[in-house]
Amino acid sequence: MMAVLSFTLPEEQEQFEEAAHGGEWKSVLQELAEWLHLQVKHGNASRASKMTYEMARVELYRLANESNLEL
Repeated sequence: MMAVLSFTLPEEQEQFEEAAHGGEWKSVLQELAEWLHLQVKHGNASRASKMTYEMARVELYRLANESNLEL
């Protein structure tokens, strides 16, 4: 199976950039999720801060899931 994305440049430059860099965005979000996890598990933050980190991580995964994206 092959899929081809086609863009009319320069009119669709922004959409092209989004498609071309999607993998990099995924990597950034995965790193953020891991950093949040490490702050909860091994960070020196207060309990309240750790709860905030965990809530942010849960929300990140919820938003990804809502958009049918897998981190």
